[in-house]
Amino acid sequence: MSSKSSVLIKRITITAVMTAMAVVVKCVFKFALTIPVFGVQLSFGGIFTFFPAILFGPIYGGVASALTDLLGALIAPTGAYIPWLTVTAFAGGVIKGLIWKWLKKGMSKKLTVALASVMLFVGVVGASFTVALNADGVMHGVAASQTSLPEKAAVEQMVEDGTLSPLSRAAVSLAKYNKNTEKNPDNYRKYLATDINLLTLGLEITALVGIAVVVGAYFIGRKKEDGGISYPKIFASILGAGLIVTTVNTFILKAFISSYAERAVLILWVPRVCEEVLICALQGVLISLLYGVLKRTKILDKI
Repeated sequence: MSSKSSVLIKRITITAVMTAMAVVVKCVFKFALTIPVFGVQLSFGGIFTFFPAILFGPIYGGVASALTDLLGALIAPTGAYIPWLTVTAFAGGVIKGLIWKWLKKGMSKKLTVALASVMLFVGVVGASFTVALNADGVMHGVAASQTSLPEKAAVEQMVEDGTLSPLSRAAVSLAKYNKNTEKNPDNYRKYLATDINLLTLGLEITALVGIAVVVGAYFIGRKKEDGGISYPKIFASILGAGLIVTTVNTFILKAFISSYAERAVLILWVPRVCEEVLICALQGVLISLLYGVLKRTKILDKI
């Protein structure tokens, strides 16, 4: 067997193992971390599909992501299967690999500034929602609780009277589409609290942590030959791919799911993007820890 064939078989085998682990985590054990304040479930299957993309190239990452989506839909379906979501999963894996390849040489000052600017913008958006919702009397303080929010009828009256700012109207409109609110009006405040915390405290915390990690990584990396810790590069790779895929998937869901058809794109897109930022931030930490272990144990050199 030639060396090229041996390398190809090794890459396919490792990619298959990583894909299998991603499917198991996503479907069988359904291992997810739920953040109560934000109501976001953080699936960790994407951790394993990331490694084929950075070890063997964008195509391997695309195949791993697409197979994970396809097998996940077959093993543990959550609704009607939409093939286009598998296509975007493949594209997301490819994009991760491409961004990682571009950033492989290390963290540059321009990249640090760009990432910090993105995080700063995220924080400004979160702070703007907090100020607007407090000024309009929808919430009080930095976090929303179900009991402190106004009833559904009161919020609808505010919207009808035109007393809410555009940001507040956008925030309160997110919960009204949940069908559970029709059966139990008090559920409206439950879902509204989740959406508001995602738009305010969630974005603010993500921004602060992101800026601290990115800036810290840059200064630490200046003293290391390998460009420093890998979190910023990992975060940039998965966030860039995640935002693109999330945006495209929003239009796909709107086109294929009848209950989404009447909703404005922004109403669907905003909470999905907020969740994506949080998921990428936490997944990036776990991936960087695992990546560091693989580097220290010389496993990556053997691969």
